Amino acid sequence: MSVASESDVRKRATAARTLFLTQPNRPPRSGVNPDGIPDEIKALTRWVCWKWEQNKKRTKWTKKPVQVDGSPASSTDPKTWATFTDTLECYESNEDIAGIGFVLGDEYCGVDLDSCYDPAEDEAGEIITDVVNHIGSYTEISPTQTGVKILAKGYLPNGRRSSPSDAKWDVECYDQGRFFTITGQRWRDTTKHVNGAARELQWFHAKYVEEPRPTKAPGNLAGFTPDCKPSQEPDDIAKAREAIRNIPADYADCYEDWIRVGMGAKSLGGDVLLNDWIQWSSQSSKFEGQDDCEAKWRSFGDSPSIRIGTLVDYAKKGGWSPSWKSSCTSWSGGNKVMTKLAKADEEASKAIEPISIGGLIDGYPTLREPIIEGLLRKGETANFIAAAKVGKSFLAGGLAWSIASGTPWLGHQVAEGRVAIIDNELHKQTLANRLYRIATDMMIDYREYADAIDVFSIRGVGVDIHNIGRVLANIEPGKYQLVILDALYRTLPEGTSENDNAAMMAIYNRLDHYATQWDCSIVVVHHASKGDQSGKAITDVGAGAGSISRAADTHLTVRPHEDPELSVLECVTRSFLSPSPKSVKFDWPLWSEVAADPVLKAQKPRSEAQQEAKDAESEKAVRGVLDAADDWLAASAIRRKVGFGQTRVDRALVRLADEIECQAIENPRNRREEIDVYRIRKQAS
Repeated sequence: MSVASESDVRKRATAARTLFLTQPNRPPRSGVNPDGIPDEIKALTRWVCWKWEQNKKRTKWTKKPVQVDGSPASSTDPKTWATFTDTLECYESNEDIAGIGFVLGDEYCGVDLDSCYDPAEDEAGEIITDVVNHIGSYTEISPTQTGVKILAKGYLPNGRRSSPSDAKWDVECYDQGRFFTITGQRWRDTTKHVNGAARELQWFHAKYVEEPRPTKAPGNLAGFTPDCKPSQEPDDIAKAREAIRNIPADYADCYEDWIRVGMGAKSLGGDVLLNDWIQWSSQSSKFEGQDDCEAKWRSFGDSPSIRIGTLVDYAKKGGWSPSWKSSCTSWSGGNKVMTKLAKADEEASKAIEPISIGGLIDGYPTLREPIIEGLLRKGETANFIAAAKVGKSFLAGGLAWSIASGTPWLGHQVAEGRVAIIDNELHKQTLANRLYRIATDMMIDYREYADAIDVFSIRGVGVDIHNIGRVLANIEPGKYQLVILDALYRTLPEGTSENDNAAMMAIYNRLDHYATQWDCSIVVVHHASKGDQSGKAITDVGAGAGSISRAADTHLTVRPHEDPELSVLECVTRSFLSPSPKSVKFDWPLWSEVAADPVLKAQKPRSEAQQEAKDAESEKAVRGVLDAADDWLAASAIRRKVGFGQTRVDRALVRLADEIECQAIENPRNRREEIDVYRIRKQAS
């Protein structure tokens, strides 16, 4: 492969891509090499199928995501996603399915470098070498064969998600709301692993997405018409962005509403809000792709009558309330809110006055009262850490009912009092069902404690950690014994990485401020990092920066027990002697203490884990070959079909001994010798 000048290779690659997407016949299937796809993402339920579909004008082929049953899929609706195995099976058994895709999000980012590789001449633009080497993560060739796609872990900064129309290269990058086609056809000798690349993604975005645009005559500015005068107020842009994200998706199905939202966005923010409009538009079943949106966007002029109020009104129709409303003194109750915040700041300033050691000891002779005996005191913050989908929210929900009713929690006495749950993960219906089931199984009549737990459901409202205090500013100090925040990652301000130590320390400083302001304790529900957690210290369990565990007063973790039915609950505390580990069990919907030695699941040596994965891959391949065969197969024939060496195939045959039959036959090439042949064991009729 050679590296060509940017103008030559882009021109030829663009022509090849255009020819591919505008051909009269349906483009070919993308082809999928399962062995080339990272095992890490194959283990996730974030997969969709996709098929080629022409746009309404029948001028271009686009990729439409579909579920394994053929119904439409959405990159914003997890209910429409499937496992890798089910998606691959659908692809292999259905010729209408052109390929499979991975839904971005949960730290997985995608970088798409379009029209930068000419397959006919095997020439690549220098952007491929620059970006691929810099990011250093899984990279594969695109379905059109004219670009590359990169998967990496991290978060993208605020701003646009695609390069300007007059940039040197066509690039896109997303960390949510999109799916990436996956083929397993890795680019050259790049890694098979999806690596963390937080800083590298920031570099890429700054260099290729927010790239300074060439100076042109005012009338030729891409994306603007001469009479379009976007707002210069950063607050207006932020408010518009929040409103657009909360406009119900069904408005995008109506052409008139779709146009009004787009015109309002452009009038308010110019090209800054283009990607927000595209992402919102992509939720519609009528979405025809980014190119169609950009073409319509360029046709918009200034619309003085369509501004922030129009966007907010659309969003309010879906039940949304602006997060900035409570920080404004122009609405009813606003002065009270601002007065309370000012008072909190005044109290904070008093707290830094020096106290003599005598005054300190005499003035604070006792520790703060326990909220959870042995674990948490009033005014402290605690982390609840466990892997995704193991029941962290149920653990927190059980604690809420225990505090509300004064019932011991996992062997710990609690101080009875009111509880607030700030939930940004579940819909109200799911939350109601879950809390009801927990109470019922705890033998608690929820009606008896109907006023003891308040729920603030903020999913879809777009409230981050800094706005929570303003939205809940009317909480009187001491009203709640405990506030549960579920989950941390959904309250991070846009552009904030949980891997940033300084940023996460600021988040926990804010939580401490809330604990003081509300005179309560706070429990934060957070997820563990991916991979084996058994060899880590307690404070190292948890995704993100080390400051997350250091800043909290209590760090409670739930990790796998050597008994797969159990878990080990461990905790380090600041104001108590850290308790001994204990065994617990999650029997939906309740967690309970179990009388078993709290032995963590042993960490497997890396080499052993790798060998197990390799064996599983070999067994699957050999089983597949034998299952498809009409007759007995010799080991040499199996090796040719699976592409593995003798040792690997022989090992697989031994491990599959219970599933296959073996017999010795005369070697057709040397009748004085015998060879073993194999087939899948037939079921007894």
